[in-house]
This record gives sequence, C-alpha cells and structure tokens, in this order.
Amino acid sequence: MPAALKINRTTLFITGVCLAAFFFLFNRLDFITEGMITEGKVTGIILQGSKIIPLISYSAGNTKFSISEETNLTLEPGEHIKIIYRKSCPEDARVYSFFGFWFPVLAWLIAPVMLLGAALFSFIDENQKIVIRFGKKRKTQEYRELEGKDNRDSAL
Repeated sequence: MPAALKINRTTLFITGVCLAAFFFLFNRLDFITEGMITEGKVTGIILQGSKIIPLISYSAGNTKFSISEETNLTLEPGEHIKIIYRKSCPEDARVYSFFGFWFPVLAWLIAPVMLLGAALFSFIDENQKIVIRFGKKRKTQEYRELEGKDNRDSAL
C-alpha cells in the first residue's frame, strides 16, 4: 500500500503563516542586526499627485544623505525623526517607525496569508485532512474504502 501523509489543515495554515512571516520579516533582519539608528530632519516636501512625501536628511559618519519615503506620518519641514540604515550601505535607509519600517512588510504579508487560507479552508474534504498520496493512482472506490477505515479508526 502506498504511503499517505495526513496533515491537519489548521496545522498547515499556521505553518504557512509562519513561513510567510519569516520570509517577509527576514528582509528586515539585516536592518535590525546591522542597523544604526540616527536622527533625520525633514528638509522638504515632495508632492506626487495627492501624495505628500517628506524629504529627510541624515548623517552617517561624516557623510550626509537624504531619502524621500512615504511614511504615512504627517511630517512638517524642520521636524526630527528616527532613521535606521545599514552600516555597510548607509544610503539605503528607512524611517524607523511602525508605519515606516514594519507596516510595509506586514501589509505585503496579508495577501499570501489570505490566499493560503482560502486555498486550505475552501478545498478540504469533510474529514478536515489534506491527504497527499504517493504511489499509483487509485480508483474512487478504493478512496471510499480508505475513508471508511479512517473513520472507524478515529471512532476507536
């Protein structure tokens, strides 16, 4: 009899969410481990259609840099804000706030989690199991017999 691997859909969903979260949050790990936090100053405002994007200047060592980044924060010229950058690449910086640093990653995580949930919770049989079969293809009657054995085993 071919081997069958049975996985509970809730366990698979949680595993998928953890893997997606790890993947998306991993790109922030280098900022956290190698990051330097400094203070930036809003030096101007850039208007792009209806968006207001602050131009923020900061120093890394003796060199001055500037970034223009959507922050979802209302910033005025002259305001100070925390900036995080990598020591090895100080020109690649982010505004160090929830909406500037963590929110974009979490927002991109929502779509894969929703798709995974829809796939797992919509296309699972009434036994609440995903069955991955290895080996030769079986006829429908053999599947019914196997489901009957599974139901009898779970009743014990």
